[in-house]
Amino acid sequence: MTDETQTPAASETPAPQDPTTGTQFPVVIPLKHPIKLGSEQWVRSISIRKPKGRDIRRIPMQKDFGMFMKWGEILSGKTPFVFDEMDKEDLDAVFAVIIPLFPESPED
Repeated sequence: MTDETQTPAASETPAPQDPTTGTQFPVVIPLKHPIKLGSEQWVRSISIRKPKGRDIRRIPMQKDFGMFMKWGEILSGKTPFVFDEMDKEDLDAVFAVIIPLFPESPED
């Protein structure tokens, strides 16, 4: 007789959840307009991870689209080129995940 202890498979383990927004991380966003990187390589999705303190330290907390694009680069690990070439419709999907991570400041 063997004692079998089962651990959940990675796909069964719940992803970390942001307590403020309720978002499950990482968030995978399929791109409606894939981005070509060279002759045969394409970016077809962007995976956004939950931010950490070191990420917050790297970027000023001003709320503008340039900053949200920079956050997208950091949280996805993608290069600025990918975000520069991203279609507005796909950027909107990325922003929909990133913008709620920023609490309203007293000045807003």
